[in-house]
Formats: sequence, C-alpha cells, structure tokens
Amino acid sequence: MSGGDGGWLKLHRRMREHPLWLGERFTRGQAWVDLLLAAAHAEHTVIIGGRLITIHRGEVLTSQVRLAQRWQWDRETVRHFLVQLGALGMTTIETSKSTDTGFTRVTLLNFEAYQGNGTPPPGIESRIETSIDPPSDPASMPHSEEGRRSSRMKRRGEASPPSPRARIRFDGASITGVLPEDLERWRKLAPAVDLDREIEKAALYLTNHPERRRSNVAQFLANWVTRAQDDLARRRPPAGTGGARRINDAWKSQPAGDVKL
Repeated sequence: MSGGDGGWLKLHRRMREHPLWLGERFTRGQAWVDLLLAAAHAEHTVIIGGRLITIHRGEVLTSQVRLAQRWQWDRETVRHFLVQLGALGMTTIETSKSTDTGFTRVTLLNFEAYQGNGTPPPGIESRIETSIDPPSDPASMPHSEEGRRSSRMKRRGEASPPSPRARIRFDGASITGVLPEDLERWRKLAPAVDLDREIEKAALYLTNHPERRRSNVAQFLANWVTRAQDDLARRRPPAGTGGARRINDAWKSQPAGDVKL
C-alpha cells in the first residue's frame, strides 16, 4: 500500500450509532467494520442467563438474530457471512446451543496486531493487503484442508496435486476440472444453492460474454455461487422480531474510544 492508501485512520466507536451508519442495509465491508467497532477494548464480564461470561479483548458477544436486525439482513445471510470470515482466517466463531440464553462469540483474529498501542509490527501493511485480497487458491491458504494436505505431501516429498486454479478451466462451452472436494467447499459457502445448475449457468454466461472470461475460473465460480446464495437470502422475508432472544448486550458496555482502520 502506498500514497493515500497507506497508514491508519482512527474511527470513534460512536460511529456505530450514527444515522448515516444505520440508515440502510449494510454492505459486507460495513458489517466487517461494524464488528471491529463492536469488539471488546478490554477484558470484562457480563451476566447472561445467570451465567458469568468473560469477554476478551478483540471479541464480540452477540447473536445472529441481533446482527440480522442491526445489519438489515436475514439470519441466513448473517450465518453465511460469518462462515466466510472464518474461511478467510479473519475470525473464529463460537455459538452457544442454549435455547434461552444462546449467543454467538466472534473472535477477531490478529486484533492486537492491528489495534495494539504503539507502532504496528513490521510487515503489517502487507498482511492487511493479503486479508483484503485473500488468495483464491485454497492450497496456498495454510489453514485450509487443501493447504494442510499440500503441506503434508511436500514434507513426504510427493508432488502436490494441481490447484483448483490450475485444474478448473472453461473450454469455450463448459467448465471442466471440478472435483467433489470443490463442490464440498462451495457447498459450505452456499448451502442453499443447486451447485450443478449454477455451474451450468456460469458456463453459459461465459459462453455468451467472452469479454468477461477470467483466467482464474475457480475464483469466478466461488464468487458466482456466493452471489447465488445471497440472491436466495434476499428473496426471503427479513428476520422478525418475535421470539428474538434477549441477551445482555456486551458491546454497549464498551467504553467509547477509537478503533484504528
């Protein structure tokens, strides 16, 4: 990052309650920044359903119902978004199964590296660029199953199998090279989507729009099925308020302050 794109920006947590922030349906990027602004600044304890729950620095204690209401999304879109953040190595998610006092704990990974006091550690700018534009090849992501399998094969001196980017191609009429493991990965991103049908639609789109063809067909398909999932979610009625669980709102107990972006 260089020029006007470099450096840090302080944004006050009160921005989360500004009418400009809450005035319309959130974008994905806005939802991510909203989580950053909601994250605990310091460790503290709240009471939920008679239980003491410790919230650590960099964590958000909330619920998918509450996020759906706040972001003006339906609950399935929220769940899908949180799964995506986890797949990109940006968060970990813990969901309570309790009926009356259920909650979702979102832990923002590397929160201290980005939000700690003092000078950011060396290389932080390049890591930010990586998180903004994550690798499309799962084999290059060390925490993915394909990445772990690739690492094991390298340690044994075995040749790694072709990556999805090298294997999945568009031959001018159809998309080839898709394996069951690809379908399983995309099914996690888009559980409500008919993958076979969407792959056929994507191939037809590329056939009719040659100027839109991409060299990385694997990433194109991942984006395609994700959009299909979002389209399905938008056609569902928004999450209602009836029956929503009441929890002690952890982020409202946070002291006002700045978050560096």
